Amino acid sequence: MLSKARILITGATGFIGGRLLERLAVLNSDIRVVTSNFSNCARVSRYDVEIVKADLLDQKAMANVAKGCDVIFHCAYRFGGSSKEKHEANVGGTSALASGALKNGVRCFVHFSSVAAYGSWSDGAITEDREPCRIEDTYSEVKLSIEQMLLEVNRKHGLPVVILQPSIVYGPFGKTWTVDILRQLRSQLVVLPREGSGICNAVYVDDVVNAAIKSVDCADAIGERFLLSGAESTTWKNFYNAYEQMLGGYAPKPPDDADLKKIKHLGTFPHISDGRERFIPDETTLALYSSNAAVRIDKARRYLGFEPAFDLIRGMALTRAWASWANLLN
Repeated sequence: MLSKARILITGATGFIGGRLLERLAVLNSDIRVVTSNFSNCARVSRYDVEIVKADLLDQKAMANVAKGCDVIFHCAYRFGGSSKEKHEANVGGTSALASGALKNGVRCFVHFSSVAAYGSWSDGAITEDREPCRIEDTYSEVKLSIEQMLLEVNRKHGLPVVILQPSIVYGPFGKTWTVDILRQLRSQLVVLPREGSGICNAVYVDDVVNAAIKSVDCADAIGERFLLSGAESTTWKNFYNAYEQMLGGYAPKPPDDADLKKIKHLGTFPHISDGRERFIPDETTLALYSSNAAVRIDKARRYLGFEPAFDLIRGMALTRAWASWANLLN
């Protein structure tokens, strides 16, 4: 049980890792947090935890942080640098951490990957049996490489790894799918293709954290990958409208595909109806917004007993309360 385990969390200064720490700190005070920069530890330092410094680029340090630990939650990811540098940091750093885990006999290594490991968003169901297709960006390529490496270490050396693949994670402290959207919508109207009818596989952060906690005591989960998303998908129009409502307005009807074909360059241009600029996402993001791909969570339900507790209404209500506290709605 986690209450009696020595726990290591990498990436606890980030979005999902931070929320995981908040949950685990209630259960256990024997927690070690890894950070590459002590100045990012304001949220972490509220808790009585051990904080150690180690960078993903320092493989010796990453291997050493596992010493004495029973359970590892690996949430860290390095975004900066070239494609080569991202690969060296994230794949190399995770490999070193896995080696340290094996040396120290950890009983569970929970790795936070992403649905991005499956590549570009084509239509149809996304399950764990789906082969990756059209890996077109560094983030997806690195996430897939890490998964392949960890599963190989599991097969050859018995690393007790569980790989979690969250979809569109939102909620308090979330950057990409919460803070960035709120800041953008204050001055811009995001263009959504297909009138915003594309499928948004949104999942509230607490549901992801719950799955991670459940995975530790599930022997059948070792060596497996699990997609995590909400119980029901929504549309991108509904997802963005929830943030528009937080800001006191409603998103006008998005342009259809015919409008998009008339646009020669991606970028921003004046939006006459309300004075805001209209923002057109890059081609990769437009493909995401256009997709009818639905993430299936049957495997997580079957193995982990995973059942999302937060629908979009409840999740956005909690997100709104936090955003108000964080002065993001003014």
